[in-house]
Amino acid sequence: MEVLVCDHLKEASKLTNIRVVPIVGGMYAEKQERLLKKRPEIVVGTPGRLWELMSGGDQHLVELHSLSFFVLDEADRMIESGHFHELQSIIDMLPTAAGLNEDCSRSTPNCKTVLNVQRKKRQTCVFSATIALSDDFRKKLKRGSLKPKQTMKDGLNSIEALSARAGMRAGALIVDLTNASIMADKLEESFIECNEQDKEAYLYYILSIHGQGRTIVFCTSISALRRVSSMMRILCVNVWTLHAQMQQRARLKAIDRFRGDDHAVLIATDVAARGLDIPGVRTVVHYQLPHSAEVSERSYSMFFFSNVHY
Repeated sequence: MEVLVCDHLKEASKLTNIRVVPIVGGMYAEKQERLLKKRPEIVVGTPGRLWELMSGGDQHLVELHSLSFFVLDEADRMIESGHFHELQSIIDMLPTAAGLNEDCSRSTPNCKTVLNVQRKKRQTCVFSATIALSDDFRKKLKRGSLKPKQTMKDGLNSIEALSARAGMRAGALIVDLTNASIMADKLEESFIECNEQDKEAYLYYILSIHGQGRTIVFCTSISALRRVSSMMRILCVNVWTLHAQMQQRARLKAIDRFRGDDHAVLIATDVAARGLDIPGVRTVVHYQLPHSAEVSERSYSMFFFSNVHY
């Protein structure tokens, strides 16, 4: 997803001198270090690789006094338990309005948020496609009564803690684009009850009958994805796969090939449920029931499988 965001930013800035660089895992760190030496104006990255380079003292990344915009995308995923613990370390390095960030000076000697440097005003933006803000939290944002000190011990375990640690000030603007319904217009849903051993047969039938246009098949586990993709290839169905254990280059290659075929089939875990902008997806099949309701919204036909035990 980060690379796709980077591609959109590059397209938007192609008539300017603004340089955009992706810093993500699954790509050679040495190449990314060379790109950072050119001091790009925009860096799009994952917390893990960013913190790896920042804690290593990368000159461009630790000069946070000159940071104008700090954007947190997919905020709800960032605060999930066990995910992106490096994000808290990155946020702690951000300079505060009061002066030198005490946490930063204790955490790493490479931080360059120094008092003698004129700081730019920093705008902090927090984005999420699925998170819901409570009325109480909205009032706290308006009053500026978020208390970051109370969240220090607990870590980033809530959107309130994340916003407080990121330096949200009083009167923060909330832009809510929530629709009355999370389901896409003209969406047709079907629910298929079957035995576990019959699911591949039903899937093959659906791909045969509803295979016009691009199709995404979601699995909740990588083991199920590998089993289903192998079965479909045996049945001469040309499929691409996408999951979290693939290298970044392999993911991008699979997405490009899926985009390049008007009748392609992509079998994926929920890593494909966010951030992908692929037109012409006609059918979405949930081979296993999704963990959340917002796994996929862009489709004209959606099939859910449920196991039946006799």
